[in-house]
Amino acid sequence: MAYITKDGKWLAYRDATQEIMEYDDFSDIQQVYEPEWFWVDDKDDAKVFHAESIASSFLVRRRGEFWKGAKVLRNN
Repeated sequence: MAYITKDGKWLAYRDATQEIMEYDDFSDIQQVYEPEWFWVDDKDDAKVFHAESIASSFLVRRRGEFWKGAKVLRNN
């Protein structure tokens, strides 16, 4: 198992599907559906990758300031 870290924080994932399903009227949705990535302080809330190679492959395809300085950390 592996994690992605940056500046002492852990990468986490929030699936917007759950929030979208709470709306009765889809016209109220003002965002484009896509998973949201963010940084958390608690490792227990972080996204767990099943292998270091999967996390590395995921990270190498990411661009932008949000991802700059992020690294893969294998769970020991």
